[in-house]
Amino acid sequence: MKKIILVIIYLIVIFNDLSYSDKSDLVIGELIIYNYAPNTTLKVKVYPIGFVYNGDKEYNPECILNGNYDYIIGGEEEGIATYSSFSLDHDGAGDDGGEASIGYGKYRVVFFQLDSGIYDSIDYCDVDYGDSNYPYGNPFTADINFYYYSSQNIKVWTTSNSLPANRLVTIWDQRAMDSTHVRIPNKYGFSSNDNYINYPINILQYGAVSHLNPGDIDLNLQIDHDINTRDTLIDSVTNITVKRKVALKINSGKTFDMVTPTFGYNNLIVEDTAYLVLYNSAKINVFSPNRITLKNKSNLTLGGNSEIRIKNGAAFCNEGGRIYGHGKIIFEKGIHEFCSNVNDFAVRDSAKIILEDSAVVILPDDYTLRLRGNTTSLIMKPGSKMMFGENSGIVCDSGAKVIANNAVFTSADSTKIWNGISLKHRSQDTIKSCIIKNADFGVNIMNKNDDEETEIPYSTEISGCSFINQTSHVLNNAIYAAGSSKLLISNNV
Repeated sequence: MKKIILVIIYLIVIFNDLSYSDKSDLVIGELIIYNYAPNTTLKVKVYPIGFVYNGDKEYNPECILNGNYDYIIGGEEEGIATYSSFSLDHDGAGDDGGEASIGYGKYRVVFFQLDSGIYDSIDYCDVDYGDSNYPYGNPFTADINFYYYSSQNIKVWTTSNSLPANRLVTIWDQRAMDSTHVRIPNKYGFSSNDNYINYPINILQYGAVSHLNPGDIDLNLQIDHDINTRDTLIDSVTNITVKRKVALKINSGKTFDMVTPTFGYNNLIVEDTAYLVLYNSAKINVFSPNRITLKNKSNLTLGGNSEIRIKNGAAFCNEGGRIYGHGKIIFEKGIHEFCSNVNDFAVRDSAKIILEDSAVVILPDDYTLRLRGNTTSLIMKPGSKMMFGENSGIVCDSGAKVIANNAVFTSADSTKIWNGISLKHRSQDTIKSCIIKNADFGVNIMNKNDDEETEIPYSTEISGCSFINQTSHVLNNAIYAAGSSKLLISNNV
């Protein structure tokens, strides 16, 4: 009998002496928080940062476990005693998973310690599962483990690694284990779900304890269904942000309506190095007072027959983005003010900017609308107007052109001068029956020689136009041409 008792005591001692990594193998989950602080009780909150993606890679806060729906919105657990844990899994909460569920993407983990009956917030860390190839298998681990020793001592991955200085742990970078545990994440393969068409999803209604930056898109997302923004916003200014090195794609023939909300506005922001892509015949309709913002070095790609329509009262803010493709940016009837903190708006690769009847576009001071590339065009419909800030203007080169009929080009302030329209290289510009007013020069035509002797009847037509209030030498600076041929200039005043 004595020998049996001694064996039992020995086994208890051995179990309590197991390393934390040994103990972690006893808990099921992808994200596990262990409490190993003596005589301490914890509370832990886990909630999403940005969009939520489920296990089958759709934008969807639900996952299915054994035919039942579960929500991948994180969770909250209090009363975590010493040597206890809280675990979350991708497969849903229950017998085959953890105590709560998470999906692909970013989540925040917040630690609270019970002190005199009150849980005090101690620390936090963000975790990023944004990789469609995850989980990997050897030599990687599928689990992110946190080990709580005290309010000044929280470890991650293993019991010997402190929280990173930037408070971000990424599943694809596990160099805390050793130098071989690192790879390039694959952020592709995520798509929309036709059950969720109001963007962004407010997952607080599904029971999440919090939702930080619900509009952040950290993974490449393809919209395969018609969608729209919410009419009741999450915040008065609700940002839908395509983060750096990420692409938001609108599939062929699909429409994204940024509808007028009951208060505030939506701002679709494309960060630097990020992409907004419209495939053939895709559309984005921007209703008042919403806006699209292209940050410096962002990218907008427009497929054939695709279009972005800026409605009256909406805004298109280009802060240095690059625009490519064969689609259109259309300004409808109304007044549209470019909001920009840079001085060059570049449009290239056959894209078109169109001002419809009675559309008015106002450019800021020191701003150049620069069009470049074969058939890239500024198209001004009859009754449209473009107003320029001081020292602003239009430059077309490398095949880009202006097509304007019964339109107005003038200064935004009648007491100030804008630069004028500069047309360079071979193209077929057509400016007919237009008013060009308060410009330093009207139209400057340079290097439009038809060296290849093509069959085009003219390289530029300027006819029936009125040049008003030119700064000086009216006859000389209304139209200036040099190094050009096949010009049709007639009946101008």
